[in-house]
Amino acid sequence: MNQGFAHCPYCLAQKPELIAQLVGYQVICKNCLATGPNKSFKKQAVRAWNQLTAELDQSRQWHAERFTERLEALEKSLAHSD
Repeated sequence: MNQGFAHCPYCLAQKPELIAQLVGYQVICKNCLATGPNKSFKKQAVRAWNQLTAELDQSRQWHAERFTERLEALEKSLAHSD
């Protein structure tokens, strides 16, 4: 049951599912079994999952940009050393 869930923040699978816990709700990835935080209400659980995904996506993007910058600087310095 995918109700506007973002992909899994860890394995990037499109298989999250909202599950009821003894107290509250959680989103779980059916692919890697990662879980979001336990929340009192369904909307809170989905929102927390989506926020976690957005934060990790942003972090991955930032690291990819830094890696690209460093790689370009290394290539430039190697080109000048010839």
